[in-house]
Amino acid sequence: MAISEYPVGAVKQFFAEEDGLTAPDNKIQPPMYDAVSMDSVWGCHLTHQMRVLLYTEPLLRVLRSDEYRSEELEHYDSLALALKLFDYIVTHTGLEHEASSDTAMRNLLPIMDMMDQAAGIVPDVERQMRMAKIVLSALRNDKEGTRPFKRVYTDLATGHAVKRELAIRLIEERHTVHGDIVLHLSNEATNLLLHALAYDIEDAQAAAEAIVQSQLARGHLQDAINSAQVARWQSSRLRKKIEQLLAATRRDLSRVDWRQDIPRILEEALIHLKGRCEVEHNIIDSARKKQENLEPSSEEAYHLTTLISIIGDCRQCHMELQQQLMEAPQIFLDEQARQIFALRRCLDLPDMGTDVLEPLFGMRCVLAKQALDTIFASSLGVRAPSAFSLTQYMLRLLRPRREPRPETVPVIERELIAVSNDRLRYTRDVYERAEIYLNTLHYPVRLAYLLQQAIDAGESESTLEVILFSVLRHFDPLDIDDPTFQTIKRDNEQFSIGNFYGDNVLICSYEEIRKNE
Repeated sequence: MAISEYPVGAVKQFFAEEDGLTAPDNKIQPPMYDAVSMDSVWGCHLTHQMRVLLYTEPLLRVLRSDEYRSEELEHYDSLALALKLFDYIVTHTGLEHEASSDTAMRNLLPIMDMMDQAAGIVPDVERQMRMAKIVLSALRNDKEGTRPFKRVYTDLATGHAVKRELAIRLIEERHTVHGDIVLHLSNEATNLLLHALAYDIEDAQAAAEAIVQSQLARGHLQDAINSAQVARWQSSRLRKKIEQLLAATRRDLSRVDWRQDIPRILEEALIHLKGRCEVEHNIIDSARKKQENLEPSSEEAYHLTTLISIIGDCRQCHMELQQQLMEAPQIFLDEQARQIFALRRCLDLPDMGTDVLEPLFGMRCVLAKQALDTIFASSLGVRAPSAFSLTQYMLRLLRPRREPRPETVPVIERELIAVSNDRLRYTRDVYERAEIYLNTLHYPVRLAYLLQQAIDAGESESTLEVILFSVLRHFDPLDIDDPTFQTIKRDNEQFSIGNFYGDNVLICSYEEIRKNE
């Protein structure tokens, strides 16, 4: 490592120790990090993000309080009521009739009516108003006299671990010009609510890069770097989204909608990439023009270099994603050809991650416990596997050995024979049953007719599978030494019988083909 890569304080201390100049108390002095190196250890944006996350703590406290409510109130979802309360206050702020405590709580009654009906409880306005007052009181911090919530966090942006206190206020009361008391959200709570909306990845990235352009034009380089890191993160999210769709296509084509949804997503992604590349080119060009008028060793030049590198990563990610989008239609065609003869399951089993665990984690504790009984019963089977018992094992070892008696337990000599290591999936009898239908063709027939004939005769599913695989293998007669029939695809006719589906090909015996020739 070059000397320039070490912190400045650490280099000075190294040369001082080499010259014999140590501190008077012979203690090692802590290294003093400069602004550039400290930003790589702990950036200012991390402190900002920590403060943003702390604003969600009062909301999470309201959500956790659902587990300790009385029985008559436990079916109400406090988080849903809190978000509806926030939305009502925001939409009425600045209007002629702003949100008061009474009107805000009464706005929650229709939602609590739906929660009562879902729980099979008769709606009661008095009970609902009591619950609404509990939620509003918790968000307003009435327990501490409506004072702000106090949260302590560690700030490392200065190069030292400093404990700081953050005053969090979600809902506050204000007086109007008419002397009325109304509810307002704090600026931080308003931003938290608006940024918590479900934006698309493309919209979030476009907004982040627009912020980068604005901050770069105003000279806020450190803020532009933080926004560029968010844009790079959104680029990575978009690439993972497309990769998951292509992975799902390779896994099971029937689970992905390639008729409407996927073509629309791919087209929108290509349009998005075209616009992003233009914006990123303009950002890099503007940053380089600013950099030409600065000293190469200045702090601003360093920040501009960092910004150019981050935006360059975004462009590289978008170029790789564009390559994947161009190859996506061919992946679909290849997987369609590969999976066309795949066997379909009679029962579509749920996905444990998205269909089971995610809804379970989103439930309240009481409902999740009730659902776990059914989930465990379905997942573990009829009985749990037996566990190792040390007690039973010791008793078995301590028992006296029982010698076998020849007159009661005959010992049969086993004859060793040579067998092949290749194990067939299907027995020889199954192959013989399938050959009866394939080698005795008197006239050309469709594959669907042949399968239906075997089903009517009561053949097993293994026999049907061997018939299908034999037809697929005879599609190329050059792979067969002495073929007895040939598979021909004349049209795009499809079939679906039982668990099998695919092209309804024509099967002809070689004797019929020679006669026609």
